Parts: sequence; structure tokens; C-alpha cells
Amino acid sequence: MSINESDKTIKTSLQPFLRDQDQPVFDEQWQVQALGMADLLIQSGLISANEWSQTLGKHLKHLQTTDADQLQSYYQAVLNALEELIQQQELLTDSQINYREQAWKDAYLSTPHGQPVKLAD
Repeated sequence: MSINESDKTIKTSLQPFLRDQDQPVFDEQWQVQALGMADLLIQSGLISANEWSQTLGKHLKHLQTTDADQLQSYYQAVLNALEELIQQQELLTDSQINYREQAWKDAYLSTPHGQPVKLAD
């Protein structure tokens, strides 16, 4: 395979994640934050890059369907992988996770439509 063919293959496989001039697509702020959290966990030594890639790969395989939104599936896999690793490494307790989930639900339900959700500290 030539370099040009290789470039085309790479661009085709990454198409759901590319925009004009090959810029990454982040439809929402949480997508950036989720990937940032994974990077922070790796950089801080709380998880290894290998653990992250294997866990993310497992979740990507699990979510693969032919008619699914590939971008949404990717970020769902990112969230699932983060949750699994946080639980495996016991980085947060179940009560801490439950508390934060409830805080987000409360914030979301009390936010007027069209307004940004603000999480109370």
C-alpha cells in the first residue's frame, strides 16, 4: 500500500471524528472533558495507557453496530471505559459516585430548557 493509499485509509477510518481541515469534532464540552479525564488518569499514573486502550477497545467492540451513530457510540464507549477503570482502581467509592450522579440529575432537572446545566459544589 502506498503512502497516499494509507492516508486515505486512515482518513476514511477516522471520518466520524474529522471536520474540515482534519480538525477533531467535539459536539459537546463533556466529550472533551471525558477524554481529558482519561488523559489525566494516565498522566497521574492512576491507570496505565495500556489499561486505558484495552478497556476502551473492549467497550468500542461491545457498542459496534452497523446502524449506530459512530461518534455517539465512541463517546459512550469512552464513558463506559472511564467508569469501569474508576471502579476497578477504586478511585471513587460507590457512595461518591452515587452522590455525584444524583447531583447531576438534580441540576439537570432544575435547569430551564436551553440554559447550561450548573452543578452545585
